[in-house]
Amino acid sequence: MKRFISMVIANFKMMIRNWQSLFWMFLFPLIIMGLLGIVFGKGQGSASISLVDLDKSVLSKSIVKNFRKIDALKVTEGSEKEELAKLRDGKINAVLVIEKGFSGKLPIEPANLKLYYDPAQTFVSQMIRGTISSIISGMDKAMSRAPTMFKVQEKKVQAEKFDYIDFLLPGIIGMAIMNTAVFGLSTTMVSYREKGILRRLKITPMPLSYFLGARIVTQLIFSLVQTSFLIAFAKFVFGAHTAGSYFVLAFVIIVGSLCFINVGFLVSSIAKTNDTADTIGNIIAMPMMFLSGVFFPVDNAPKWIQPLIKILPLKYLADALRDVAIRGKSLTYVQGNMYVLLGVTMVLFALSLKLFKWESTSG
Repeated sequence: MKRFISMVIANFKMMIRNWQSLFWMFLFPLIIMGLLGIVFGKGQGSASISLVDLDKSVLSKSIVKNFRKIDALKVTEGSEKEELAKLRDGKINAVLVIEKGFSGKLPIEPANLKLYYDPAQTFVSQMIRGTISSIISGMDKAMSRAPTMFKVQEKKVQAEKFDYIDFLLPGIIGMAIMNTAVFGLSTTMVSYREKGILRRLKITPMPLSYFLGARIVTQLIFSLVQTSFLIAFAKFVFGAHTAGSYFVLAFVIIVGSLCFINVGFLVSSIAKTNDTADTIGNIIAMPMMFLSGVFFPVDNAPKWIQPLIKILPLKYLADALRDVAIRGKSLTYVQGNMYVLLGVTMVLFALSLKLFKWESTSG
């Protein structure tokens, strides 16, 4: 046991001296979090709509008043020409024009409203159109005095409010865990093989399991330290919030780290040089980084790419971290994600065990 602890300490010291590993552990996730946190940290804001009231009647003013009651909309007023120019420049999301003589047509014929919006802004335009439809339908029903056929009993359920930085933090933690293993661990093992360190270890009396076990334990410790550092940075700099149990979060991190440690071992088993390890690592890490919901939700991604997203282990780690850290969910709630990560871990471990080489074959 003493020999094993000594090996863990030795690995710990070697990782501290490895600037490439330290970069992927701390500096790279800090750069990404810092840039995205500065730009999007306080969220995307509300949708904006400009109202152009050319009628100036009691009815048109009532419509404007109803729109100002909607918290999700930022409502402004102005002239038709100026507001349409703002819409073209992307400064607002929609323009609703109430034409002159709007109320004079009622009740002989329906009065028309003109809505100008950018169809490229799919989510925002749908929200604005739905809001307008709801307001106008309600006013139309009130004016026609149609009897109420259905009654909805409302029950308030307060959802926990969080900013983009709260969403981003778990994703960055997952990305950092992946990068540390895929790049840091794989290149280190390849370097040890090229320098003959692994071959010399193989002929020593020390069991090889001690070396591999010490490396895994060291990697897990660094993952926990890394996560603590990122959480502290996000809280101090951006005011990020975490709601879940840190014990559950630590368990999820350990399971996720074990999964990506085996990814790193597999890369080091295949690669013969550090350059090859970096190339394979990029091929593995880059798609996961952008398709696993690290930076933005991927639920609305095109259907043709959804099967690929569902086989990426980083997605299950990021989702589990987010459920625990933001929503305060229990381990039972994220057990499905844990089973997937453990299953991937076992498959990768079997492959690594079969393909791993202690001696370099490049020469």
